[in-house]
Amino acid sequence: PPMARSQPAKKKPTRRSPISRQEGERRLIAAATSLLQNQPFSSVSVRDLAAAADVHQSYIHTWFGSQSGLYVRVLKEISSQLVANLGTGTADVIPIDPSDPTARFAVRLLFWLDLEGADLSEMNPVLDALATAHAERLTSLVGLDPARASSVAPQGLATFLGLSAFGHLLGADPDQIH
Repeated sequence: PPMARSQPAKKKPTRRSPISRQEGERRLIAAATSLLQNQPFSSVSVRDLAAAADVHQSYIHTWFGSQSGLYVRVLKEISSQLVANLGTGTADVIPIDPSDPTARFAVRLLFWLDLEGADLSEMNPVLDALATAHAERLTSLVGLDPARASSVAPQGLATFLGLSAFGHLLGADPDQIH
């Protein structure tokens, strides 16, 4: 009798261990931050993000609404660090350093998302918090009148945004901006 050929064993797909939403969001934010810092923004795909975070790509839409929603969350995370940093330091130290690579990354991402037409309304409270923290810093460390500090703070932030994004075009050496 002819011998039956044995069929190669089918490889079972590997199943990911279930993770919490909090852990999945944390992974996606870390993956997005890393990928966006190392690649052109437009070249990062949903598939790339999901693979780097080891989650299913549908979670990006489920948890963040969209890829740009994930990127806005990245901005919110970085901005909260900037707000916290405004409360530290002395009057002679620049409050938000435009040469800081993380700050520059956040500003470039903010501008890119704006140009791409992303909904940045979630950033309004974050930007307001930055302006408020900057005004408080100007009042407590520099001694400005609170009303004056509140009117000057947005100008300082606008200068920071401009230098972070376009300082290199103006010949500003990021290492000399302190």
